[in-house]
Amino acid sequence: MRNSTRPSTSLLGVLALCFMLIAGAAACGGSSSKSSTSEPIDFSKPGPYSVGITTFDMGDRIAYVFYPADPARLNEGTKVTSYSSGDAFPAALRAAIPKELVQEVPIDATKDAPVATDGP
Repeated sequence: MRNSTRPSTSLLGVLALCFMLIAGAAACGGSSSKSSTSEPIDFSKPGPYSVGITTFDMGDRIAYVFYPADPARLNEGTKVTSYSSGDAFPAALRAAIPKELVQEVPIDATKDAPVATDGP
């Protein structure tokens, strides 16, 4: 016989799910102090931070991570001036990509530069 003073496991699960959904919705909401008439941000120009780049070997792929770098310590990393768009594909597929679709993309970054402590 089930103890009637203790909530069922499924009820606790439903309550936990409801709590998580409400908390998630509250975290997504909020107000912004910026006006909707503010000028759009021009992402085609460099921002206020130097760019650091590092890679992580995920086993079946390489992940590239870009981050705000410490401008005073860029000499501790290696300057990167471009990357190949073909690097986004596994080696087995790169041979099938027409050469005219592969581009060298210019960037101004430093590989493995120390992270900026005042970054976003």
